[in-house]
Amino acid sequence: MSNARLYNWLLHLANELLPMLFWIFLIFGFDQPYIAVLTMICALIHELGHYSAILLLKCNTGAPVGHISGFRIKERSIISYRNEIIILLSGPLANILLATVILIFSGGSEYMKVFSLLNLVTGLSNLLPIKTYDGYSVLTRLALLRDDHRLLRLFDLISASLSITILFLSLYMMYRLNSGYWLFGIFIAIILGEMRKSPFLTNRENFGENERF
Repeated sequence: MSNARLYNWLLHLANELLPMLFWIFLIFGFDQPYIAVLTMICALIHELGHYSAILLLKCNTGAPVGHISGFRIKERSIISYRNEIIILLSGPLANILLATVILIFSGGSEYMKVFSLLNLVTGLSNLLPIKTYDGYSVLTRLALLRDDHRLLRLFDLISASLSITILFLSLYMMYRLNSGYWLFGIFIAIILGEMRKSPFLTNRENFGENERF
């Protein structure tokens, strides 16, 4: 096995194991376990928002597959960029709308206020221009609609910069605050995933899987 293939295999293995480690860190990384449970419920609501839009638009897709940043869905047919944008935005929108409703009708319940805040954070954070996040995917679809590849390269640069910045921020939080494990898990997986796609490490024909949301 060549060094490039071995390196690519190790990156692939790490990328597959990190989602499991992320959920372990998430569950045991909070002083209050209920926050981890509510966070997972927020993630489920987010994915239900995506899937509801898929059903409403009658898009032909495969079953959702678990991923460190949520789920990935393989397309079985071509979906227009317009429909992709609608589907991508439906996840964050579900969280933000639910956060607003809960905040209005929570009646002073501390748990419900925390649930509202977690939904808001889930929705807004997924709009960040970071690869595997909905915000990045929406921006790239808009760039593709304009056939502007310069914008695509710019979004890639912004994504890489934010990912590396948040990775080092999570390391700082782990060192100084004994927290940030879950952030580290997400962003090391994103960076390793991008490294695994490098044309210097593997064959380009293995890319292009239509995993969108």
